[in-house]
Amino acid sequence: MKRSACWMAVCCFVLAVGLAGCAPSMESRLTGSWTRAVGAMIDEGTPGQKEAVVELNLLASPVLLNFNPDGTFSIKGTETEEGTWKVLSSSGDKATIELKLDGGTETVEIQILRDTLMNFQRQGQKVPYMYEKLS
Repeated sequence: MKRSACWMAVCCFVLAVGLAGCAPSMESRLTGSWTRAVGAMIDEGTPGQKEAVVELNLLASPVLLNFNPDGTFSIKGTETEEGTWKVLSSSGDKATIELKLDGGTETVEIQILRDTLMNFQRQGQKVPYMYEKLS
């Protein structure tokens, strides 16, 4: 009886470790189309994010981010920039990504708030902007 209990404990441990390793990668979590979520910034954002919506008139300037699985990237707003992206580092729901765009290379701080909502902070932004996943 002790032997089967021991084997059962070992099997449960192996299963738990295996399932923990099945968490989606940051690359797969980011892949897809994201639109700037001004409503979420107003409803759920920090005071700084709410202030940015008003000060920068973000309602008037929609932005669409496309993270493609092949590592290509586009950001569409009043102008369109295209380039590549890659995850430099990630831990839990946070990541630092590198964007190589027409204007050069920059790092961006990402925080996944839930599967369909993220904070996205480019260099020079006072606060992260929220983006909602479309697909």
